[in-house]
Amino acid sequence: MSLKNSISTSDYLPYDEYKRLLAALHDDKEFLFELFATLGFCTACRVSDLLQFRWSDVVCTPTMKVTEQKTGKTRNIPFNKNV
Repeated sequence: MSLKNSISTSDYLPYDEYKRLLAALHDDKEFLFELFATLGFCTACRVSDLLQFRWSDVVCTPTMKVTEQKTGKTRNIPFNKNV
């Protein structure tokens, strides 16, 4: 986290490294972390928002309504086939 009014930068995780991460989590039987990483990648939600998800928010639904904790913005997130 950066200080207020300071310039910060962030780096991204290349897609091939993301796929390697998911494969490693799956091979290590870390299925919950694999799901967490997949949801984070496919929804672009912050960790604080991901932690608010319930199974009923994700299972058998094509979209999800999220109110972001940090900004208070509400948005509808369509799930792709990977979720």
